[in-house]
Parts: sequence; C-alpha cells; structure tokens
Amino acid sequence: VHTARNTVFNSGAWQGEGADAADAAYANVQRWLDDCAADSKLAKGLIGKFAGDVERTKRLMAQANNAMH
Repeated sequence: VHTARNTVFNSGAWQGEGADAADAAYANVQRWLDDCAADSKLAKGLIGKFAGDVERTKRLMAQANNAMH
C-alpha cells in the first residue's frame, strides 16, 4: 500500500491541495489499518488464553461433579 501510494502521489500527475489532502487521507487509513493489525494480534493472544482458562474450568467442574456422584 505504501509503495502504491507513493507511486501515485510522486508521479507528478497529482499536485496542490487536493493531492496533499488525498495523501493525508491515505496515510490516515494506513495508520488505522496498522492499528487494527496490532489490535488483532493482541486479541488473538487474549482469546487463546481465555480459551485455555475455559477448558481448565470445565475440566475442574467435571472432576468435581464426578467426585460428588
């Protein structure tokens, strides 16, 4: 995405305030996408940890249930 943006905006076909505004908008979108990617990596780790905690809790509940019957 960075290369494509640079190719378009550095080719000389775009000039002036419109080009600057479009470049800024694309840069903002790219920052947002980078943030989304980082958030997704964090969520992946948390979901993995949570899934393990749920598995452990269910196993302990089953063991307690079996011990009571």
